[in-house]
This record gives sequence, structure tokens and C-alpha cells, in this order.
Amino acid sequence: MNTNSSHCSNSSIVYRQGSTESSIVRAEQTYIPGKCERYFSALESWILWRAILIGQILSLLLCTTAVITQVLTSRFGVHAPTAQNFLLYVLMCLTFTTVLACRTGDDGLLNVLKNRWWKYLIVSILDVEANYLVVKAYQYTTLTSIQLLDCFTIPVVLLLSWVVMRVRFKIIHIVGVSVSLMGIGCLVWADADSSKEVDKGVESRLTGDMVCMAGAFFYGVTNVAEEHFIKKYDQIEFLGMLGLFGTVISGFQLALTEHPQVSSMNWHHWEEIGLVVAYSAALYAFYATVPLVLSSLGSTAFNLSLLSTDYYSLIAGVALFRYKYHALYAMSFVFFISGTIIFCSKKTSRHNDGHPLRGTCSFCNSAYSVLFLHAAEVMIQAH
Repeated sequence: MNTNSSHCSNSSIVYRQGSTESSIVRAEQTYIPGKCERYFSALESWILWRAILIGQILSLLLCTTAVITQVLTSRFGVHAPTAQNFLLYVLMCLTFTTVLACRTGDDGLLNVLKNRWWKYLIVSILDVEANYLVVKAYQYTTLTSIQLLDCFTIPVVLLLSWVVMRVRFKIIHIVGVSVSLMGIGCLVWADADSSKEVDKGVESRLTGDMVCMAGAFFYGVTNVAEEHFIKKYDQIEFLGMLGLFGTVISGFQLALTEHPQVSSMNWHHWEEIGLVVAYSAALYAFYATVPLVLSSLGSTAFNLSLLSTDYYSLIAGVALFRYKYHALYAMSFVFFISGTIIFCSKKTSRHNDGHPLRGTCSFCNSAYSVLFLHAAEVMIQAH
């Protein structure tokens, strides 16, 4: 009797051990696929893929503006960056500002001007100067260098998203950014091997590079600010106020600094006028579409998707400016798209508990908040 009971006991122990081992195996078999499914769950959303597709359309629009600017500078000798962008803000003012003026109540133009005009004024100044600096850089350096240095926007957006927007990035987001920047490395390598570009002089190229990086920094600030405004308010308000203040600022700057250049333009030459109009139309379409991507992906993923502009611009340079084609161009495009998809495969999180960010002092947080239009919100939370 004791022998049978001990045998049953041993059998039950063996059974329990076997069931435990099988459950562990089943858990291990489901853990990795389940973890991968959680990481890449966002890729099943059509909204995500639509935003990525729109990002490529925006890249083509930016490529169009870059090529037009290069043609105006190199072939027609047009050096009027503020004049090129002035028509953009006028078009935005005529459309979005008009729609905003037709609103009533708290969302109306007068109420927006009364409550937060200074925020939009600061963002508009940065946006006007960003466009001015990048177009100005074409006078000193080449299309390839400008497209490469314009990627300086990405670290700026990453930093400001972390500090100002309180976005928290995961490992997979860092991997996505790293893969995208590998595409930049391919372009730098290809640019170093190229021998077809015109040498504009070391000093001139350095000046153009510094001007372009300053414009890229301003772009990064305005992108993060735009994401904040369109998520807190709406895109009509942002674009309407940007069109209003942008028209005034660029018009004032145009009258002060570029009156001689505008007067010397050949207004009877249809090619010059047509290129300026095409530039403004492409940039207007870009500005009108950007909020769709920012609201879905955020400013960081938005700028990652715009990296393919470098590829499109270099292909246009091969066709129009006799740049030497390099096999690394195609590889860079693969890195750009892959990095964007990896970054967007998992949504970022936000830090909303109101405490200072880990690794930064409260003074730095307050300084960044004041600088980037969050002083009012911080003061309200403090009280």
C-alpha cells in the first residue's frame, strides 16, 4: 500500500514537472512573437502608412523647391530669398487667415490675437528666417551640401521633443533614427567620391554650410512648435496666424534688404517668374499638408520621413546638373524608408506628471519652456 502511494506521489511529481516544463516552453514560444507583435502593432494602422506616404509626397515637394532655387541661383542669378518666400506667406494669409477671420467665438481671429499673438509672432519670425537662411545658403554652397546639412534638424527636433514636448523615446525609436542616419552616411560617402561638383571655394562653402545649419536649427524649433499648436488648437489657426505674421515680417524684411535685387529681376522673362511662382506653389502645398503628418507621426518621425528629400534632390541633380550618380544613393533611400518605418512601428509616450525631467535641472526646464512658448502653461501648473 505504501509502495503504491509513493509510486503515485512520484508520478504526480513527474506530471507536475512535465506540465511546468511544457508551460514554460509554451510561454517561451509565445513570448518572442508576442513581444514583436506589441512592438510592431502600429504598422497595422492605415493612418500610419498614409502618413508615411504623405511624407514622401512632402519630400518630393521639398525636392522641387530645392531644385528651383538651385536653377534660379545658378542660371538666372536670382539672389532674393525673402522675395521667393514672400509669396508663400501671402498665399497662406489669403486662404487660411481668411478662414480664421470668418470664425466666431473663442476660435476666431480676434480672440486668438488677443490671447496668444506673441507666441505666433515668435514662431513666425523663426519660420521666416529659417526659409531665408536655407535659400540664402544656395549662393555659397551646393545643392548636395545643403541637403546633407539640412539633416541637422533631426537632433534639434529630438532634443526639443524630449525637453519641451516631454516625449519619451524607446530603444526601437533610437534604432529607427540610427538606421535613417546611416542613409546620411551613404550620401556623405557618395558626395566625397563625386568629382562633378563645382568648387566654390573653401571659405564660400564654409559660409554656406554655417548658414544652412542655422536655418536647419530654426526649422527644428518651428516643427516642434507647430506640432504643439496643431495638437492643442488646430491647423487652421496655426497656418492662418503664420500666414498673417509671416506676410508682415517677410514684407518688412523684403523692403529693407532686397529691394535692389527685386528691382533688378527680369520681370518680362517668363521663365524666372514661372520658377518663382512654382516655388511658392510647391512650398504652399508643403505647408498645407505638413499638419496631417505631424498630427499622426509627430515632429521626429516627420523629419525622418523628409530625409528621402536628399535622395530625390540628388537624383534631380544627376538629371539636371550633371552630378555623378553613385550606387550609394539607392542604398541611402532604403535606409531612409526603413528607419522611418522602424521608428513609427511603436508610438512614443509622453511624460505628463508635471515633475522635472530626469537628468535636467528645474532651471533648464524653465529656460527651455520660456524659450519655446511654454512659460504660461508651466506657471499655471505651478500655481
